[in-house]
Formats: sequence, C-alpha cells, structure tokens
Amino acid sequence: MLWNGIYNFGRNAYNNITQEVYSWKGQFQNAVSGGSYTPDINYPGDDPSVSPGEDWEWRGPSDKGGWYNPKTGESLHPDLDHPDPQGPHWDYIPYKNGPQYRINPDGGVYPK
Repeated sequence: MLWNGIYNFGRNAYNNITQEVYSWKGQFQNAVSGGSYTPDINYPGDDPSVSPGEDWEWRGPSDKGGWYNPKTGESLHPDLDHPDPQGPHWDYIPYKNGPQYRINPDGGVYPK
C-alpha cells in the first residue's frame, strides 16, 4: 500500500512537471516567433477511433471525446462533420491551457 502511494505520487509529479515544461516550451516558442508559432503536427486522419500515435488515450464519450497524451499534455478532438465553410478538421491543443489550432485534411494548421 505504501509503495503504491509512493509510485502514484511520483507518477503524478512527473506528469505535472512534464506538462509544465511543454507549456513553457510552447509559450517560449510563441514569444520568440512574435506570436506566429505553428505547431508541427500532421492531420490525424479521417477515423477518430484510430489513435494518433503512441501514448495517446481516448478520454470522454465516443461521440464527444478526444485523444489526450498524458506525457505531453497535447489533446486532439475530431470535428469531422463540421459544416462549410470550415469543413472537417481536428481541434488541437499543444499543452494544457495552450492555444487552440485547427488541423485541416490538407495538412494546414491554423489558430482557432
């Protein structure tokens, strides 16, 4: 029981520190680029049931949830039925409380 508590404490501390580092990294990149930082991420595909990669886990109900990476704090939410003029896309947040982006099927990444 004690070891389990120590393990959970360490894991939570690691996750919190990792998310803070990614938050600082994103804020730094945004500041250095004069607010024009665009994250380096590819379109995750047209099937929201397929994980965008290793370490991603689905959170929320199947029709309203999204993919979350607990190691980086990144999140992806499919909005593949969005009507025109925006059309289908994925919403992307690079770190906790970070800026929001839209990823279009053509690979374009745009601030939301």
